Amino acid sequence: MVETLYDLGKAFSLVNEPAKAEKAWLEVVALNDSSEQAASAHLQLSELYRKEGRTADANQQLEKFRVRQKSQPPD
Repeated sequence: MVETLYDLGKAFSLVNEPAKAEKAWLEVVALNDSSEQAASAHLQLSELYRKEGRTADANQQLEKFRVRQKSQPPD
C-alpha cells in the first residue's frame, strides 16, 4: 500500500496536481515513517514545497529525508 501511495503521489505530481501529490505523500509518511518510501516522500514533499515557495516546510521535509537516509542500512 505504501508503494502504491508513493507512486500515486509521483503520478499526481507529473500531471501538475500538487495538492493531490502532497496528500498521497503525507499518507505514505503517516503509514510508515521509517520506510524507504517515506524517506523518498519527504524528499518529494521538500521539492513540492520549494516550488510553492514554502521554504520553511521544504527545509523541514529535507531534514526529515536526511535523518531517514542516515538511518537506512546500506544496500
